[in-house]
Amino acid sequence: MPSYLGARSFNHGAYNPNTGLWYLNGFEACLSTIPTFVDPSTLGYTLPNIGTNKMEMIPPPGKKASARMIASTR
Repeated sequence: MPSYLGARSFNHGAYNPNTGLWYLNGFEACLSTIPTFVDPSTLGYTLPNIGTNKMEMIPPPGKKASARMIASTR
């Protein structure tokens, strides 16, 4: 249930050569949307038409929304 902020592979990580660690971020949150028609002619040149005009971040079922930073050697 990724949100519109992306799934794990969407957000890039960073390597620190001083520590030898690869840093990653992650979060657990869901996205609720209601499909609606969006007239492409009303969008700016660089705005995507994702088929909705309302998106809401919600916690995963039975859990709280959370975030984390991970440091890994692999």
